[in-house]
Amino acid sequence: MEQVNQRTYVVYIRDNKENTILNMAKESANVYNQALSIFWDFFDDNQFLSMFDVQKHVDFPRTLLHSDSYLAALQQAYKAICSFLASKKSYEKNPEKFNGKPMPPREDKETFAIFFKKSAIRVKNKKLLLSTGDRKKPLSFRWNAKLGTPKYVVISWKRETGWQLSMVLEKKNKTVVSQIEENIMAIDLGVKRIAATYDQENTVLYSGKVILSLMRLRSKINGETQQKLKKLKKHSRKYKRIKRANRRVVLRINNKLQDILHKTSRTIVNDAVGKNITKIVAGDCSGIHDSPNLGRINNQKVVQCPEQRLLRYIGDKFEVIGGIVETIPENYTSRTCPSCGNVKKSSPSGREYRCSACKFRYDRDGIGAINIFKKVSFGCDWQSQSLPDVVGSLTPPIGWKYNSSQDCLVHSG
Repeated sequence: MEQVNQRTYVVYIRDNKENTILNMAKESANVYNQALSIFWDFFDDNQFLSMFDVQKHVDFPRTLLHSDSYLAALQQAYKAICSFLASKKSYEKNPEKFNGKPMPPREDKETFAIFFKKSAIRVKNKKLLLSTGDRKKPLSFRWNAKLGTPKYVVISWKRETGWQLSMVLEKKNKTVVSQIEENIMAIDLGVKRIAATYDQENTVLYSGKVILSLMRLRSKINGETQQKLKKLKKHSRKYKRIKRANRRVVLRINNKLQDILHKTSRTIVNDAVGKNITKIVAGDCSGIHDSPNLGRINNQKVVQCPEQRLLRYIGDKFEVIGGIVETIPENYTSRTCPSCGNVKKSSPSGREYRCSACKFRYDRDGIGAINIFKKVSFGCDWQSQSLPDVVGSLTPPIGWKYNSSQDCLVHSG
């Protein structure tokens, strides 16, 4: 059985000698800026314009953009406004959920992303053609015709790599995971162990020490760069040279982080497929990034930890083959004994969980994964229930570490 999935791919490109892409990005920015200006002028006079009303008032001449690209820039401006108004409304109800007061999108942009919808995209003679309007030469890029025609294309500027072309393609994938019988794998996300999984047979701990090391290095390099830039004149030759060097180093670190996260997620998905898992359930710990109060050093670790990216990668890989990925609240999962249900007053201080009531001992991250599994299996009554293998003999956790010189898709004891 096959299913069609949409996936986003990124290709790095260069502008031509005429700077066509740059000029199109500037025109897109002008449309975006004018749409914002018109909306706020009416909004300050207590008039709320719809997107179609804003479109009627925008009169910036279209010279390089396709009509759909022109409208897409306007729609992005209105989308930013609506997002701000929704955030402002939520902030007024509960300001504690926000790190600061939401600010409206009023600042003008010099360049803005160029959007190409389906009507402006063609594939011809092994070329991807992006229309720039009637009777004008389209943007042309080399293309593999076997990939088909993209459904959506965006050209944007990224500081580290320059111009990039992001496209959405439809891909047919075979369904590997069968939904006849529901088998569950629970995941507890963290910092030092970026993930711990439990499938009622084994507990696997995925080390996040290399990730922490790379994040510390990135912060150190950014801090040293800022110290050097403070002593220099802004936009001077040396100032720009130091900024370029910083971008190159940070890009390499970010690429290494992304590689580790992808290989970790692939390992988890391969493990799930090998054990006929149909559903992966993760504890929702996204709230820890809002306002951590663990000290300056620990706050930095928590805020920068990319465990939510790891969960997104797991979802992308597992849902493609027919699996299901869900999140549930993880309240008390790291403080509750899975054997007797005793709840500690605070989270365990060490890496080992020790129950004062039944003397049960196990790795604290493994305890979190086991309790998430119980929460899915037993619902509201999960704390009073016990799994058979927890009452009996629970196998020691299996460790997994990233090693660039070895096969990182194999668990190591």
